[in-house]
Amino acid sequence: MQSYIHPDFNIAFTRHLSLFFEIDYTHFSYCIYNASSGEISVIKKIVFNQQSEMQFDFEKFQIAVNTEDTLHCPYHEQHAAIAWSPFTVVPAQLFDSNNVNKYLDFICNDDVDSATHFEFAESLDMYIVFTLHHKLRYFFEKVQPKVIWHHAILPFMFSNKTIVESTDSDQVFLDVKDGYYFLTLFRNTKLVFINRFNFSNADDFMYYLLLACEQKSFDRNILNLNISGELIQDSLIYKELYKFFMHISFNQNHGNLQIPVDLEIPFHTFYTLSGLQLCESFQAI
Repeated sequence: MQSYIHPDFNIAFTRHLSLFFEIDYTHFSYCIYNASSGEISVIKKIVFNQQSEMQFDFEKFQIAVNTEDTLHCPYHEQHAAIAWSPFTVVPAQLFDSNNVNKYLDFICNDDVDSATHFEFAESLDMYIVFTLHHKLRYFFEKVQPKVIWHHAILPFMFSNKTIVESTDSDQVFLDVKDGYYFLTLFRNTKLVFINRFNFSNADDFMYYLLLACEQKSFDRNILNLNISGELIQDSLIYKELYKFFMHISFNQNHGNLQIPVDLEIPFHTFYTLSGLQLCESFQAI
């Protein structure tokens, strides 16, 4: 467990605070903060499954959540992002709610344990279609009945948007998760590529990234590579990235979150949580 708890945090007084929550294969992260001031009361990353093999263990997740008293408190708002479930992005002008189940046919097989959900990202003018595990949803909505569900690709994309709008240069964004990553490419502030890639080693990681840049004619000597998620400096993958890209930076934060100086791990690890505060104006369906 890697965590920060503000010394003045009182578990009995949480109704004015916001809860942001992200679920991955092996761990979950959450942030409790004051939306008006940006002050973080609690931020944690908790590993509940050491050997995921890209499989979600609901029982271990349930036990881990039940041991976190702060997750069972009432909050002013609650947003949860599921990172590992299949997803696709559909432009608003092409979206048909009657065919929502068909959008994922080429990505995953029918899963009786999950249901298809979608949400409209108005500022991006697109729909995010994704699956949500029945047991997971039922359990967590008992913990936080008013939670709004998102796919983790949504806060990632919206965070990307805030960066690309301030520049006209080619931008590549990586959000590294547990054995996979989200990749988006922007040219002239327009999204030209989005996908998820699984990897088991540095070679896998680099292959898909370099292939996408080559196919879209992105010059690796000029573009800006923006990194977030489960990647640290001096790691093998990080060193490989610097062999091929000239301009690399770690995305830290969006919105008004105040990063605690005592936080044990880099804040870019919590990039999805940071991006969730930008999803408040979106309509989850």
